[in-house]
Amino acid sequence: MKRLLFLLFIGLTACNSTEKKQDRLPYKSVDVEILLEDSLNIRAIEIMGQDLAFAGANGVYGIYNSAENGVRLNRQQHDSIYPEFRAVASTANDFFMLSVANPALLYKTGEDGQMELVYSETHENFLRLYDLLE
Repeated sequence: MKRLLFLLFIGLTACNSTEKKQDRLPYKSVDVEILLEDSLNIRAIEIMGQDLAFAGANGVYGIYNSAENGVRLNRQQHDSIYPEFRAVASTANDFFMLSVANPALLYKTGEDGQMELVYSETHENFLRLYDLLE
């Protein structure tokens, strides 16, 4: 019993953090800069270093290049449909886009810089929420 109490005491004291949390000051103002004025329906964004990648409705995706202060747009088509992208993510080397609806489509940047389909799922009772890119 003494061992159990000792282990419980050690476990509780070891979890206690002595680091001071840094106080955060509230924002006093926010500057808004328009990067692109268009009728796009952007549904997902990802910060990639100093750039901003995005994807959305009707197969539209692109990137805001902060060094050039410009936007590059493209449109992805799969067979006869334009996917509805709702999730994006990135690694050091690749950018990923995931669509909703049936079929679910996962794209990543290919060797030639174009998006390539890496996964597709079709299901007759397709009612899933994909939240795997976090």
